[in-house]
Amino acid sequence: MAEVAHHSFTAVILAAGRGTRFRSKHTRTKVMFPLAGVPMVEHILETLHGMSPEQIIIVVNEDVKSEIAEKYGTLFDLVVQEPQLGTGDALATAMPSVNDDVEKVLVLPGDVPLVTEKALRDLLDASEGSDAALLTFTPPELKGYGRVKVEDGFVTGIVEEVDADAVERQIDEVNSGIYAINRRWVDTALDRAREEFGTENRKGEYYLTDIVKFLRTRPLHYEPAHDLMGINDRAQLNDAGDVIQQRLLVKHARSGVTFVRANTSYVEARVRIGRDTTILPGTVLRGETVIGDDCEIGPMAYIEDSRLGDGCKVLCSRLTGVKAEEGVTIGPYANLRPGCNVEETAKIGNFVELKKATVGAGSKVSHLSYIGDAKIGKNTNIGAGTITCNYDGFAKHRTIIGDGVFIGSNNTLVAPIEIGDGAYTAAGSTLTKDVPPDALGVGRGRQENKEGYAAKFREKHSRKAESNDKTGDKQGKGNER
Repeated sequence: MAEVAHHSFTAVILAAGRGTRFRSKHTRTKVMFPLAGVPMVEHILETLHGMSPEQIIIVVNEDVKSEIAEKYGTLFDLVVQEPQLGTGDALATAMPSVNDDVEKVLVLPGDVPLVTEKALRDLLDASEGSDAALLTFTPPELKGYGRVKVEDGFVTGIVEEVDADAVERQIDEVNSGIYAINRRWVDTALDRAREEFGTENRKGEYYLTDIVKFLRTRPLHYEPAHDLMGINDRAQLNDAGDVIQQRLLVKHARSGVTFVRANTSYVEARVRIGRDTTILPGTVLRGETVIGDDCEIGPMAYIEDSRLGDGCKVLCSRLTGVKAEEGVTIGPYANLRPGCNVEETAKIGNFVELKKATVGAGSKVSHLSYIGDAKIGKNTNIGAGTITCNYDGFAKHRTIIGDGVFIGSNNTLVAPIEIGDGAYTAAGSTLTKDVPPDALGVGRGRQENKEGYAAKFREKHSRKAESNDKTGDKQGKGNER
C-alpha cells in the first residue's frame, strides 16, 4: 500500500450561512441541520479527524455562535463573521487565527458534508507545485453552481451562476467550493481580490472564487459527483441523506451485519452494530444505539439511544434509552421508555410498557402489562394485565418485587409497595400493602354465589319485554281507525 503523504494544514470551515432556503422558523445555521442523526458539519469534522490537521477553524454568524460553541467550541476555534459579506470575507475573517507555520489552508463549505477523506487528500496532493488546487465536478443538474473556466491546466476563472452569461452557463465543470491553498499566498490573494473586484456582482459580496485570478490553481475533477454536492434546502438534504444512508448500510454490511431488504431500514451515523446481527425490514436505529453480536432486530423495530447485548431479539417494538443485556427477548409491540434496564435472558412480551424499570435476569413480563418506576428481581414472573400504580397525581412512587416472585394475572400494585422474595400474589388482586417473602398476597373481595339468580334475572327480563310488545300492539290498532 502506498504511503499517505502528510501535509501540514489548517482546515477552515465556512459555516456562517443562515440557510434561509430551509424555511425554518427556528434560528439555526444550516450546517446544524441533522443528516443521518448528526449536524451536517459534524460529518466534515469526522472526515477531517482522520487527516490530523494542525487546526480546525469554523466561521460562524453571531446568531448561532452559542449553538455551535456549546457543541464544538472547546474542540475547535470559532470565528464570528459579522456582517456576512460573502465567502471571500469569511476566509479573510478566519485568517488572523490561522497558524503562520502551516503549509496549506484547506477551505471547505460547511454545507458539503459528503466529501470524503480521499478527495481531500488528493486535493492537498494536487496543490503541490502550484499556489492552490480546487475540487471540481460535473453534477447531474448544473443549476446553482459556479462554472469553472480552465485553460492550459489551470483555473482562469469561476463564474457564479447569477453572473454567468449564456455561454458560461453551458460549462459543465463546476465549483465545489473546496480549496487547498498555499498558506503564504492566501492573504495576498484575498487582498488583491477585494481591491480589484470588491462587491461588484449581483450578490454584492466578496467572492472567494475571485482569488483564482491571482493564484496558479490546479483543478482536480472528482467523481462521484454526489460526494461534492452542496446542501442549500431540505430537498437537497433529503438527497444527501439517501447517499449517506447507503454508505452507512454498506459499512455495516462489510463489518458483518446482515440487512434483509436494506432499503427499508434507517440507520444513523453514530449507531454501532455487532457481527452476525440481522436487521429485518422496517427497522429504525437512531442516536447512540449499540447492538451486540448475533442479535435479530425487527421487523418494524424502533431503537434510539439504547444498548443491547449479544443474542438479543427485538420484534415490532420501540426502545428509547434502554439497556438490555445478553439474550433478552422483547416484543412484539412492547414500548420500553427511558431508564429501563433489562437483565440477561429476561423476556418482555407483547403489549408491555416499561418506564424507569429494572427487570432482573430470567424474569418475564409476558403480556399486556405496565411496569413503571419498578425494580423486579431475578426469575420472577409477572402475570398478564399487571400494572404498577406509580403516580398518585402529585408524585411518582416505587414498586419493588423480589427474586422468584409469582405475580398473578390482573394484579394492581399500588406503590409504594414491596413484594418479598418467593412471594405469590393471587390473580385479580389490588395490593396496597407489602407482601412478606414466601407469603401469598390476596387483595380482592370475597366471592359470593347466589343460587338461581341468573335464571330469575332472565325470566324477569323476558316478562318485561313481552309486556312492552303487547302495549305496542294495542297502540297500533287504535291508530288504524
